[in-house]
Amino acid sequence: MKKGILGLAVGVIFTMSVGVLCFAEDLVINEQPYFKMVIEGQAKVYENLPINVNNSVLLPFREVLTSLGVPNDDQHIIWNQANRTVNILSTIDGKEVNLQLKIDDLNATINNKPATLEVAPMLYNDRTYVPVRFLSESLGKTVVWDAVGQFVMIKNTKDFEQVKEIVTKSNDADKDTKRIKYSADIEITTPDAQNIKEHADGAYDLEKKTIYSKMTMTSDNPPATQSGETYIVDNMVYYTQGATWAKVEVPKEVIATVQKQQTTPMNLALTETASAGLQIDTSAPADEIWLKGNVYLPNSFAALTGGQNAELPPYLSISKSYIEIVLDKKTYLAKKATLALDIVEQGQPGEPEQKVITKTVMYFSEYNGKFEITLPKAALEAVLQAAE
Repeated sequence: MKKGILGLAVGVIFTMSVGVLCFAEDLVINEQPYFKMVIEGQAKVYENLPINVNNSVLLPFREVLTSLGVPNDDQHIIWNQANRTVNILSTIDGKEVNLQLKIDDLNATINNKPATLEVAPMLYNDRTYVPVRFLSESLGKTVVWDAVGQFVMIKNTKDFEQVKEIVTKSNDADKDTKRIKYSADIEITTPDAQNIKEHADGAYDLEKKTIYSKMTMTSDNPPATQSGETYIVDNMVYYTQGATWAKVEVPKEVIATVQKQQTTPMNLALTETASAGLQIDTSAPADEIWLKGNVYLPNSFAALTGGQNAELPPYLSISKSYIEIVLDKKTYLAKKATLALDIVEQGQPGEPEQKVITKTVMYFSEYNGKFEITLPKAALEAVLQAAE
């Protein structure tokens, strides 16, 4: 399947540079302009920049507390200017929770029991910043933090465990897949208003070491159409060049890598991250499970398509990563998967950002079906004639 910009856009390792401020010999504060936070499957945007202090994420306390479901009033968020403390009153599963934190103090209390913070709350840019993980976990949430990708995902722990069970069952079912057919529709809108559409059909048979894909791509600016077919048989790749066929031998280790990627087209390898970002849609029909949410997976597109991971250049970032998955409720195998991905290119000083908007929809069928992938006779004849 042709990867194009989508293949570049995910499987991400972010290398964005951030400002660094040293407040003390052992305290380093990093502003996080590209930091992403997802709470209960919803992406959050904050007015004030998050900061990273010794690998702990901090945010202004009122913003993060209201995102975590604490009512924004003086009865639940109590700031004491005189002794520089904040009291948080909330409820978890019908039980009251009382937290107390103090500026520049590693000591805190949870329901009057002492607790020790990894990083103390602090004043920064005239705002009171508090550690996100401590607050979240104290309020009954599970936190998944990725320092490389600069994202944190937070979810109610009971809901997290429920989704994790589903994702794990789906991954386990996927491991037994030896043959499968799929189709994909990809839409790309570029900054210059070019619309690119791609349709692909494919199949693989791991037992016979054969893979097939056929794709058609159209663009409207300028109008153009491209199409092609590819067959992989053992370590030989047969592909079309216009109206003719060609063949190339590929190292076996490369083919083995491709086959490994194709083995689990819907396998969400990062189970913790997927479980923290996906929500169960209760409107699904009785025979299906629907999972939806903002999930910043470093290998999002690879997880959906079996494509190779690629490292994002430092001038690119992912501003949106939304996933929908339809599972068969009986087998836990994927029937459909959707990925909406927005890729932003940072402009030079004074220049606007450029955004590429993408959407991929994949359909999976005939798991371990009795179909065969057969190299067309015309392809074999054409290759033999070219070799003469």
